[in-house]
Amino acid sequence: RREALAKLDDLLQSTFLDMFGDPVTNPKGWEVKTFGETVEKMHQGINTAADKVRYVEVGAPIIQAKHIVADGISLEGVKFLGKSDREKYFSKYVPKQWDILFSNIGTIGRSSIFTETKELFFAWNVFGIRPNHTLVNVFYMKAFLDYLETVNFFDRYLTGGTVKFVSKKVLGSIMLPLPPLELQRRFAEIVSSVEEQKAKMRKHLEQLDDLFASLQQRAFRGDL
Repeated sequence: RREALAKLDDLLQSTFLDMFGDPVTNPKGWEVKTFGETVEKMHQGINTAADKVRYVEVGAPIIQAKHIVADGISLEGVKFLGKSDREKYFSKYVPKQWDILFSNIGTIGRSSIFTETKELFFAWNVFGIRPNHTLVNVFYMKAFLDYLETVNFFDRYLTGGTVKFVSKKVLGSIMLPLPPLELQRRFAEIVSSVEEQKAKMRKHLEQLDDLFASLQQRAFRGDL
């Protein structure tokens, strides 16, 4: 199941390249705009250290770069904002459905489409990106960012001292090919179909892992 999930990810990238070509060299000659020109909004999240954010046991989760994982957003080890901070940051640092969360420190270049409707916030090491849907499909934009991460595109543009990061200026200046929206939507339909299959596989994988853990415990107890 794990191998099958990895192959489905490879399939999506192969499909992306087959439909659109390498987005860095743009061999199909699509119209291009800077990344910044294709978004309605793009900014870093809450500077938790400078703003002296106080965490609470129960509240609204705040997403760090490490919480953006291959399969979406993980809440493992997440910290929570209390009521006063929630009210202070709500208008700017809460992603809307179909925004992209992009890690600009640590696992640089990893992204996730925010498909939830529940409230959460994002921190300073994450960019919140709102695509201009009249120009670009969100699934196409994410696939573009995924490809750049795969080929280590961002490594050449890192700034900073001990802690390296990608700046808003750099991200905004990257050239993004813009195939016709209809073609982007066709790709999005393929992505949705593959993600549906991946969800089923992940559920089955969890069941297999639970079964294996149960058998392992029985073996240790000598019950087999």
